[in-house]
Amino acid sequence: AAEAETDTDLMDLGEGLVITKIGNYTGLYMEDGTDEVVSGILMVELENTSDKDLQLAFIKLHYGEEEAVFQVTNLPAGKRVVALEKNRMAYRPELPDSAVAENTAFLDAFTMHEDEIELVALDGVINVVNKSDRDIETNIYVYYKNKAAGVYYGGITYRVTIEGGLKAGEIRQIMTAHYDAEGSEILMVSYGQ
Repeated sequence: AAEAETDTDLMDLGEGLVITKIGNYTGLYMEDGTDEVVSGILMVELENTSDKDLQLAFIKLHYGEEEAVFQVTNLPAGKRVVALEKNRMAYRPELPDSAVAENTAFLDAFTMHEDEIELVALDGVINVVNKSDRDIETNIYVYYKNKAAGVYYGGITYRVTIEGGLKAGEIRQIMTAHYDAEGSEILMVSYGQ
């Protein structure tokens, strides 16, 4: 993704969340799943410097009367994400008057349920195996993000659903358009315990 950088003094939002860069983004617009090509969109790079995994945060930048909003989901401890303004607001070169993080939710760590579930992911396909000796009777959700050079791209997290669970030993193959074996990372698996 081509981007122009603004020198940003680190903007500390509290709770270990730090904006490391505000910039001008041109490329695929990930945040609504459309992947439309956009140019000149306001972006932030957010780092989670805490020791907990961030489940959700709304980052708000204020420019006079205008507010730029970034929704960030599933950012592991110690990692960075490039997020695009939720309403595709155009880039502006001046620094915001203020920046806040709202509605933040952290987990000690994202669960993968490795003891029960094995995942084999390929381009566009995720195979999910119940390797335990008991049936899982509720929907299983697999969450993943796209990344490049160690940085996640998009506040969005993609979710795949295995409807109705899996019997012991069963394998199910789910097609998922956004999964790329090179550029995606599975972050969390959840199901009704």
